[in-house]
Amino acid sequence: MNNRMKLMVWIGALLFSSLGCNAATKLIHQDEPVVPTLPARAAQDISCPSVLSQIMMAATTPGSHKAAQQETYLVTYDVMGDKLSNPVFQTVSSDFESEQNDLATQKHIWEYFASLIPERNRRMITNYSVLTDGKDNVLSAVAQTLADPKHWVLEVDIADAEDYGNLTFTMIHEYGHLLTLNADQVPPDMIVFNHPGNKDIFQQESAMCSSYFSGEGCSKPDSYINQFYQRFWGDIYTEWSQIDQIAAHQKVLFFYEHPELVQLRAEILNRLCAVYPD
Repeated sequence: MNNRMKLMVWIGALLFSSLGCNAATKLIHQDEPVVPTLPARAAQDISCPSVLSQIMMAATTPGSHKAAQQETYLVTYDVMGDKLSNPVFQTVSSDFESEQNDLATQKHIWEYFASLIPERNRRMITNYSVLTDGKDNVLSAVAQTLADPKHWVLEVDIADAEDYGNLTFTMIHEYGHLLTLNADQVPPDMIVFNHPGNKDIFQQESAMCSSYFSGEGCSKPDSYINQFYQRFWGDIYTEWSQIDQIAAHQKVLFFYEHPELVQLRAEILNRLCAVYPD
């Protein structure tokens, strides 16, 4: 797990921290979980602890995984605010026709995500793709669009849509990528984008970056991901596997230094409490 992925897990820990600190840190440190000490108010702004408990239980309980099938893309929509439009259906075998034609479930998944994340905080999403690789494998992902690296696509496996615990945790995890890698935080490196897989160009661009180079580009000095990297990883990046448990609570508390993230956390949790299925 690289440091970018670890940042995403800590974002998940932040969002569920007031109830699920122990469970969230077990997800990261299986042997010696560390329970972060959080601001007192964090324990007071949760109105549905049983829901969060269900989500954390689902996210930290090992499941039975079947061999992954090849990913099959079913349909891609344009996104404008809360609305989906212009569906483009892929040519698929008859095995996938029922899922491809299940427009109600496809729409419901998007509406659930949109109900969790405020519209103003997800404007980088311009497409929504429904795919499947069978149950219990890839649940959701985000990626820069092929047309414009400033725009992103949310991808969700329709076969896993009924597992609301893992679906919720994974969607919030994926939103963490959008929160920290969008163009306002990490301006896209067009040279890398136009030469995917070229290791020489990647190394060249990375070497020219004085802050954290995420792969998508050189992060801004005041970006969340660069601040996190410089504080916790700048001097120890090559040794993280030995010493990552140092100051684990500080990694969660880092996010509380940003009032806009504290506000966003509260809003997502309030929305989650309102829309999570009984």
